[in-house]
Amino acid sequence: MSYELPLDQRSMVLDEHRNGFYRRALEQVIGPESVVMDLGAGLGILGFIAASLGAKKVLLVEPKTNQAAARQIAAENGLEHKVEFIASTAEQLLSEVKVDIITSVFTGNFLLEEDLLPSLFLARDRFLKPAGVLIPDRAVMVVVPVSMGDFYDKHINRWADGSQGITHGAMLPLARNSLYMDSFSAAEFTPLAAPKKIRSLDFHTASVADCHEEVSFQIREKAQIDGFLCWFDARMGDEWLSTSPKAPKTHWSQVFMPVNRSNLETEANVSLRIDRSEFGEWHWRFTTAQGSQQYSSFLSAPTTVTELRRRSESYRPVLSVEGRAGQFVLSKFGEQSTVSEIASELQANFPELFADESAALRFVQEIAGSFGE
Repeated sequence: MSYELPLDQRSMVLDEHRNGFYRRALEQVIGPESVVMDLGAGLGILGFIAASLGAKKVLLVEPKTNQAAARQIAAENGLEHKVEFIASTAEQLLSEVKVDIITSVFTGNFLLEEDLLPSLFLARDRFLKPAGVLIPDRAVMVVVPVSMGDFYDKHINRWADGSQGITHGAMLPLARNSLYMDSFSAAEFTPLAAPKKIRSLDFHTASVADCHEEVSFQIREKAQIDGFLCWFDARMGDEWLSTSPKAPKTHWSQVFMPVNRSNLETEANVSLRIDRSEFGEWHWRFTTAQGSQQYSSFLSAPTTVTELRRRSESYRPVLSVEGRAGQFVLSKFGEQSTVSEIASELQANFPELFADESAALRFVQEIAGSFGE
């Protein structure tokens, strides 16, 4: 999900349950000399909590898209003198600053989704003092085998039925290799065993945010298994915040990993192996006495040989016509030309791409918005 616009962050900023955990953890460590970094600050809620608790200085690290709104919130709450706005990502931040505390919401759904943790580890290594505090500082990934009933029928089996006499069975393999992120209620699933931890990460020492683990379950009674429900728990101070479907709802979702619906006998043993590298696809293997089933989010969308070749590390790319148009626009930056003037030249040079100057203007405006100063 994108959080680029201020209102996009409503679910996080107004997550009272989650924010209470952060406040209590900050209360345990903040003193009058504390320097705090709110990494990926968004609208600054965690940083403003730290400032209100008496921190000496709070650094709100966030790309510039949300800074105007965050500054207004700081002034509204009388905190502007305690916070410093830094328009940057962790990767782009060039600073010698050292902080006592780094707080962040760099845990995605099922912990690894969105690939946020590598940025936290980088900031930890660059900016956190040797005895510094991370909030959260540890997390575990949890899985449980489930029967999903109506949800499975609606989101997976329904494809085979199609609509108006047109079946869509070709979509079933894509559906079974997809991850489903939602806030599930207890009425939507039946757990078939007790949840188990499959991966634990200590944010102070971890260098890689990945998962290559396997966990086994014994199913006590005959059951229908549809897949595995997944979430994470995170430690904040001396408390653990759970994103389990049985815990109070937060802005995080659980993740459903489907398998081919199967019937299990009493005392059946099943296992789940998850493999996911940083910035990679999710792969999962479901095993019973009858054999194994392999799934991958890579197979959740059709692809072509050409697209696969472009992903290869050995691929030697050349600019497409769209790429040459972008290169032309960028070459005009700094020449005192207006966006309108660049668009006029662009349309004249690439008539096969832009039917009229207004289409070229939109193209230039998009590039200027991303790369112009």
